[in-house]
Amino acid sequence: MKKLAPHPIALSASCLRAPSVGSTIAAAQIALAASCGSTALNVFVKPRVAILSTGDELVPIHSTPAPSQIRNSSSAMLAAMVSAAGGDPWILPIARDTAKALDAALARASTADLLLITGGVSAGKFDLVEPALIRAGARFHFTGVRIQPGKPLVFGELPHRPVELIQDKNGTKCCCFGLPGNPVSSAVTFLLFAAPAVAALAGRSARGPNFALAHLTEKVKTKTGLTRFLPAACTFAGPTPEVALVSWQGSGDLAAMARANCFLVVPEDADRLRAGSTVRILLS
Repeated sequence: MKKLAPHPIALSASCLRAPSVGSTIAAAQIALAASCGSTALNVFVKPRVAILSTGDELVPIHSTPAPSQIRNSSSAMLAAMVSAAGGDPWILPIARDTAKALDAALARASTADLLLITGGVSAGKFDLVEPALIRAGARFHFTGVRIQPGKPLVFGELPHRPVELIQDKNGTKCCCFGLPGNPVSSAVTFLLFAAPAVAALAGRSARGPNFALAHLTEKVKTKTGLTRFLPAACTFAGPTPEVALVSWQGSGDLAAMARANCFLVVPEDADRLRAGSTVRILLS
């Protein structure tokens, strides 16, 4: 976690009770501090979160993709999610599917507080991220989770590699998540695993994934074996939230994710959910 750093806004102990660690300082708190004559406040610095997308098929957003290419939508999505979680997003250039390109990208990204990598974490011929992380000295904590989408998630730590004017006297580490390349998979794994890490680094008191309960309006059939997170739309207008699946074509379906506002959680031992049952949803 980042050390407390001075900030030019403060709460005077003689005027009001200081907020607890993890409190958010917004406009009302700023006004109250100013009315007390306070000029300095110790706050957490926003963690710098590097976002590295990998793959020869990716092109920048402003480019026109060739038939075998797609625009890099995941970096923009993750940057917005990092900001919402309390971090400072740092989008890196796309890393191509070569050992040299990945090694250079990881060396640069390891100066961040947290690294998010998208793509290249499965077991295919061109999934080169894990070998690159090993060459960079990464220590893995896990290399897969029992969920769908998002099963090939990787989490580990990289040693900081100081560059110009960056000092690393304490031997600190850069935590690293290897997220699946498909955008729905990236979103689910970020909400479940990376968002709490960003919130913790930012000093926020609320850090866990944001779940809620809702009534399912239609039956759902699926398979057992993995906990599944399916794009869904929840209505919060009535006395009881109601949720239904959004029609989707797999973890690359950006249009379906844009129509959803949550993910329906299907337990790993359930092959169906009954209409009218109370279910868990992961809020996005």
